[in-house]
Amino acid sequence: MLNYFTLPDAFPSGSDVDKIARLPGGQFYKRFKREKFGNFCKTVYILRLVKGTPGFPVLIRSTPALELYTTDCGNMPRIWALPTDWAVQLLRICEVCTRNGILIKDWGLWELYPFLLNNLTLKEGQLSFVDLGDAVSCSDARVIRAYFDKKIRAINYIRTYGYGYLFFHYPRRIAIMFWRKIKQYGLALVLLYLLFHLFGFIYPRHEEDWV
Repeated sequence: MLNYFTLPDAFPSGSDVDKIARLPGGQFYKRFKREKFGNFCKTVYILRLVKGTPGFPVLIRSTPALELYTTDCGNMPRIWALPTDWAVQLLRICEVCTRNGILIKDWGLWELYPFLLNNLTLKEGQLSFVDLGDAVSCSDARVIRAYFDKKIRAINYIRTYGYGYLFFHYPRRIAIMFWRKIKQYGLALVLLYLLFHLFGFIYPRHEEDWV
């Protein structure tokens, strides 16, 4: 059970899908959540746009029930089991994205266990992007290349420093989560919270403390 938690081959669901399954004949099934209709349409569009390009699953068919049938591109890759040309493959996919004005987001080191690559798969030496629902349109090739370069650097760091990288990874992820909460709920609420506690220390909280 612990090994499954730390080293899964694939997640049974995700932020935009509620079911995935491997099917006979080398096919892969994915059903999107109803509220993620936009992610479903985006995925279908991108897969049609890059049809036949290495690094992406082939779209077999889609249904009005927000179901996708694609080729099976393998399992989540382990850091130590990457092919020797992994960086070259990612840079080639990056060039495909720049030509088509697509920025694929939310991939790379898995936040909980960075020795796995999230939203990427590996099969027979080929890396593939399998989660395209969070991709955005981007006409600036420099932005797309910078994003890929950042992810490649992170992979290189953990391959170089191993478990020592965790002392950087987890504090950084906590800081990023905190920053996202600030942006989500507003900086004003955070400042209000800090001021409340500041004045709580300066001024007595109980009436008897004033006596």
